[in-house]
Amino acid sequence: MTRMSSGKPAVTIEELKVSELVPNGYNANEMDLKDFAALRKVSSRLGAIPSPLIVRCLDEGTPHQGHKHEIVDGYHRWLIAKELGLRTVACDIRKLDSIHAMALCYQVNSLRGSPRPFLEAALFRSILDGLPEDRRTNENLAEEIGIGVDKVASRLSLLRIAHIAREMGAEEMFSLGVWEELAKAHGTKGIDDHLVREAIREMIERTKSMPDQKMTRSGARELIRKLRLEGPKPAMVLTSACYICGAEDEIRIWTKSGTDKDILKVTNSAKLKSFEKNLVQERDAS
Repeated sequence: MTRMSSGKPAVTIEELKVSELVPNGYNANEMDLKDFAALRKVSSRLGAIPSPLIVRCLDEGTPHQGHKHEIVDGYHRWLIAKELGLRTVACDIRKLDSIHAMALCYQVNSLRGSPRPFLEAALFRSILDGLPEDRRTNENLAEEIGIGVDKVASRLSLLRIAHIAREMGAEEMFSLGVWEELAKAHGTKGIDDHLVREAIREMIERTKSMPDQKMTRSGARELIRKLRLEGPKPAMVLTSACYICGAEDEIRIWTKSGTDKDILKVTNSAKLKSFEKNLVQERDAS
């Protein structure tokens, strides 16, 4: 069935089998459990999904395990259709390449639900990487998805600390504003990966000890200021003048003033142990 609206291109609405639809891998939106339950209740009463899903035809050769259409918008409606045992759902079928599909997914989901910051940042990066090389700028990305350049830059900055949040299992624990403050501070004077880890660790501890008090953007800003003044916490005291701290693959020797004296790359734990042993021997001999 094709529906026409004056002055606008035709929109194709068809009933497609639920089993022939596949979710996309780039949706950064999360629906509140109460909203999901309300949508399920309405769908159950109607015996159908209340509004069509937006889907796109998958290109030939795309590994989609027999599914014919990818869901661009409507993942939660699709889940409910499966739960209710519906065989088909109404779908708005669009001809979209992957870049325009990701952009549309962001645009429609930005109006509802709650974005997951790091997934949204990854989505922006994917869209940016998919633009022609001569258009691969934040300005063109902003134009593509219909938001301000500052917002684009802010989201992309999260990728600088995404690996740390992921390692610590904290990606979903704090608000977008908190993560933006950490990302903004990262790379500035005195704030490196190690101190970002310390900040996240302290935020997690605060959340556990005071579950009723959420970490705020201003709270994150104050924490960063405190850590910058204090400098890194020692992992092992070497001499009266300096100490060692850092992850397994990067060891920093800090003076008591908190400035870098040297950075040594350590490729594995065996070399790390050997490095520590030599430093302790030097300390004991002094």
